[in-house]
Formats: sequence, structure tokens, C-alpha cells
Amino acid sequence: MLPNKISKQKNRFLLPVIMVGCVIVLIIFFVSSKQSFQERIKNSQNSQIKQDKIKTEGKFFLQTEFGQNIYNPGDEISIVLYGDSQGQEIGGYDSVLTYDTNVLTFKKGENIIEGFELFTSEKEKGVLSLTGVKNLQSTQIYKLSNTALATLTFTADDEGLSPLSFVFIPGKTNDSNIVTVAAEDILGSAQGVVIYVGENVTLTLQKLYSIPQTSMKVTLKSIEIPEPVCKDCETSVELVVSNGKSQETLRFITGGIGGAQLKTSEAFGYVFEVSDIKEKSVVLRFAPKN
Repeated sequence: MLPNKISKQKNRFLLPVIMVGCVIVLIIFFVSSKQSFQERIKNSQNSQIKQDKIKTEGKFFLQTEFGQNIYNPGDEISIVLYGDSQGQEIGGYDSVLTYDTNVLTFKKGENIIEGFELFTSEKEKGVLSLTGVKNLQSTQIYKLSNTALATLTFTADDEGLSPLSFVFIPGKTNDSNIVTVAAEDILGSAQGVVIYVGENVTLTLQKLYSIPQTSMKVTLKSIEIPEPVCKDCETSVELVVSNGKSQETLRFITGGIGGAQLKTSEAFGYVFEVSDIKEKSVVLRFAPKN
């Protein structure tokens, strides 16, 4: 009987000890969890503050080499990639572009900025990746200011249109980015370009031209070419595009004080450009807008 009595007494003492131990363990767990949660909040806040301090004002944009956006099948197309780091020093960049492989074929990419190396690859069909990396031996400081970075060469395959668009989501690091020497992504905006593949024709003054497979007609109304001695004068071309009883006047201007480039104009669901401006004729390029 004595052992049973001793065992009961031990159990009476052991139970409170176990309960106290459990309470202590719960308190330690609660305090530890609270500290861990507070630490996570603090780290998150610090990360957000750091992100807020990064000036994500850098930009990419694309332009055709000669301001031309309408081409014929078989033409070679040169597109220039530009970058701007808004005064921040960079160490490299990634540019991810999408394009329509039914309209264009990518041929090559060439580096422009001295002291950089350019790597190009097709991540998948119609997705082009360009990576520019500062040469390890270069001691030059690179701050981009609408700087030409690379030339991309495509071939126009078939009639249609192909937007060249950047894969870019602000805050993401696995898409297009401009990277500072502190390994921070500062890209804030990216603007692509649309390439049209259509037809061209030589227009002469006051002669009517019918656009194939449409009811549209085009007349070259006037050409104004300044004297060679006038460096700030504008060259202008005026066309009239008619579609049934409707008509639109398109005016193309180049030169002048601001050095304006010829731009693409639209009428009746088509886009138009002019080039090779002469005294009595121009080359008209045109393609469906959609």
C-alpha cells in the first residue's frame, strides 16, 4: 500500500508542474511569434521604403532608322532601341520584345553603345530577348539620355502589320529592365513601334491613282520644295484620298526649323507615307491599318 500512496502523492505534485511548464511554453511561443511577425513587418516596410527610393523613371523606346513604318515584302527593316536612365549610372539592360512572325523575320541585333556587349536570343517564337552588358574592362560611366543602344534588323515577309511591343510589368525583374550599377531596376516605361507591310506606287502631280482591291483613289495635289539655300524651310506634300463621296486631305511635312520628319497619316482604314519627294512626283506607301 505504501508504494501506491507515494505514487499518488507524486502525481499530485507532477500535474501542477506540467501545467506551469505548458503555460511557460505557450508564453514563449506567443512572444517569439509576435517578435517574428513584427520583424517580418519591419523587413517588409524596409523593403518598400528601399523600393520607393529607387527612381523608376528609366525608359525604352523603339524607332525605325529612317522614320519609315510602311514597307514592301522583302524589304530589310532597321529598328533602333533607345534607352534613358534619367541621370542614373547603369551597368546593363534587358529588353524583351514580341512581334508577329507571320509578318516579320528577325535577322540580327547589333550593339551601338561603345563598351557594351549585346546578346540576342529567341526565347520562343515571336519573343526576342536582348541583353546589353557593360564590358568588365570598361571604366566609362554610362548614363543614358535617349541613347541609341542597339540596331535590330528584320525582313518584311508578308503583307500585314506587326507591333513590336516590350514585355514590361513595373516591379518585375524577369522582363525588360534597365539595371543600375547598384543592381536596381529603374525601368519605368517602354514604348514600342508598329511596322506595316503593304505596297508602294509612284504618284505624279494631278494624276488619279486607284488603290487595288478598294474603292479608294489618291491624287497628288501639290509638292512644295524650298530652294537649297533655305536650310530652315519645310518641304510639304499634299494628297487627296477619296472613298466614294467622302474625301480626306493628307499633308506631309519634313524639314523646317525643328527638323520635322515625315510621319504616317491615316484615311479610311489605311495608313500612308511618302518618300523620294521630287519636283513632280513622290513615292506613296500604303497598307491596311488593321
